[in-house]
Amino acid sequence: LSSTATVDVIALPNATLNSVKTPVCEGSTSNFQFTISNIPTGQGWSLSYTEGGVSKTTTGNGPGTYSVSTSSLTTPGKVAVTFVSVTITSSTPTCTRTLSATDTIMVDATTVAGSIAGSATVCKGSNSGTLTYSGGNGTVVRWEYSINSGATWSTTGSTASTYNYSNVSQTTEYRVVVKNGACGEAISAPATLTVRDLP
Repeated sequence: LSSTATVDVIALPNATLNSVKTPVCEGSTSNFQFTISNIPTGQGWSLSYTEGGVSKTTTGNGPGTYSVSTSSLTTPGKVAVTFVSVTITSSTPTCTRTLSATDTIMVDATTVAGSIAGSATVCKGSNSGTLTYSGGNGTVVRWEYSINSGATWSTTGSTASTYNYSNVSQTTEYRVVVKNGACGEAISAPATLTVRDLP
């Protein structure tokens, strides 16, 4: 008599890290997309990964492309997403493939506006000078001015760190709008050119 034994060989699952959402602003979340493959439809899986060095797990069923959101990213700088392993969970044995894929999320600091130096009182008709923006972070998006005490603002067209004025005929406020990376805009406190009529 003889008998036959059958050994079923289960393929190792696989997970591919496709992309991460970057950059993002401090305090917001990101996400990453990945593809699960080499498993049959309906097969449960568990993906182990680290987010900024913190161990995490996400689960699902079947092959396909998936997206997972990160936790709130509260520290500016680089946050690495690294895949550790993917495991079959709904059959025996629970086969596991070790992974090493990694990608980086850049977290930009919240925009902080600096200040403008150069406020002055000038005479109407013939005047000139320079306003200088400094401090804060990010880049200058635009200079704005107001001739009605800040009720409305118009753009000057400048994106430099300094603004040269000449022959200003009425009291005018100037402010700078800045933006750091993926974060929103911030606005400086205004500098004022107070214009005095000639005697």
